[in-house]
Amino acid sequence: MSPRRSLDVYLRGDRIGELRGNGLKLSFQYDPQALAAYGAGSILLSLSLPLAARRALARED
Repeated sequence: MSPRRSLDVYLRGDRIGELRGNGLKLSFQYDPQALAAYGAGSILLSLSLPLAARRALARED
């Protein structure tokens, strides 16, 4: 079992969320402050990661 790791994600100097991983399984969660500042549904990083309060799981293509 791989250790669980995380990486803070910043945009223009502001922390907007956290990328978490365990082996090949990745998830990203926006900070509540980013949600309040930019609004739900805003596109900050990618069309596949719209701003939402829930955690997004990375797709395995």
